Amino acid sequence: QTTKQLTTSHANEIQILRSELEAASLSNLERAQADAEVQRVSEVERTSNELKESHAAELQLAVAKCQSEQLEHLAASHIEELARVRSEMEVSRSEAIAQTTEQLATSHAKEIHNLKAE
Repeated sequence: QTTKQLTTSHANEIQILRSELEAASLSNLERAQADAEVQRVSEVERTSNELKESHAAELQLAVAKCQSEQLEHLAASHIEELARVRSEMEVSRSEAIAQTTEQLATSHAKEIHNLKAE
């Protein structure tokens, strides 16, 4: 009977130890899972922030490039417009000089005619 009691007592103690070990293992597993989840969330946030910063930098670069291209187009357009205006001014100036020369020649011819007539 003593052996039977010892065996029963021993079996109970083993069961208690097994339960404690399972509880400790479960607790360790839950803690490890919680730590892993915290680390995963932290990593996702870090990666997300890096992507946002990278996207913002790329967007700024694209905007700057677009603005630069727009400025280049605007400058080219202004240069073309200035060339056109200069050309028109040259033509207009030449026409004005020709017209003034013609008017002066006509006026001069009239004066000479008038002087001869006197």
